[in-house]
Amino acid sequence: MQNNLNIPKVFFGTGTILCVAAIVWWAKVYGEIVEYMGDSLSLYTQCLINPGGECEDASYFVQQYGITPYSPYLLWAGILLMVIGFLIKQSPKPSE
Repeated sequence: MQNNLNIPKVFFGTGTILCVAAIVWWAKVYGEIVEYMGDSLSLYTQCLINPGGECEDASYFVQQYGITPYSPYLLWAGILLMVIGFLIKQSPKPSE
């Protein structure tokens, strides 16, 4: 019986979905901050991958308004799954 499940595509696809979800979440949270503070969204691009510093202060700020603060761990997980999918695809195939 042949296995039709393409594991690398599953990892890569799931990772892509997580990355897109993380970016949308980041844009929503920091869009709220930009709207309130009058800042530029580009000031918060570091927060996509870095949870500390100004990003931590911004997270505290949005929590005060009942908004779930952005966490870069979702993006990290997505990137990790994409890398795993790529590595599996590049690995040598067992002989049949």
